Amino acid sequence: MQQVRKRALVVGGTSGIGHGIAMHLAKVGVDVEIAGRSATRGEEIVEELKKIDPQGSFTFSQVDCFDLDDVKKLAEAQAQRPKLNYLVMSQGMATLQGYTPTKDGIDQKLQLHYYSRVLLANLLVPSMTSSGGSGNAKVLTGLSAGVHGAYTG
Repeated sequence: MQQVRKRALVVGGTSGIGHGIAMHLAKVGVDVEIAGRSATRGEEIVEELKKIDPQGSFTFSQVDCFDLDDVKKLAEAQAQRPKLNYLVMSQGMATLQGYTPTKDGIDQKLQLHYYSRVLLANLLVPSMTSSGGSGNAKVLTGLSAGVHGAYTG
């Protein structure tokens, strides 16, 4: 009997913590969809993941988490894909800027670090599943304490 592969969506997977998590997930045999603003960077990472696990399924979806409508579109697109086992949200920015509103009227930092994550989780978690029916779908949200490179372990 062929084992069903698990699937993850890594938002903010085009750099930093998200990139490192996506690479680790590929190493342990999880199919990964990267979501971020940079299509160029996303496609580069998809190619890295394919080298780590040639049998895996790796894709990129463009999303701007400074725009809640764009976050909703990402969630809606998930309905057309296999169920998620893991939702990883690492989108973020390192800045000391003051209040900078988005088109939604929310400060950029709050929208990126909080509102976009809560919205996406609320939209996706009810339909998330676990392979084998073990009921252990996972959501991970992480914030960086600073500027750094991808995890290489």
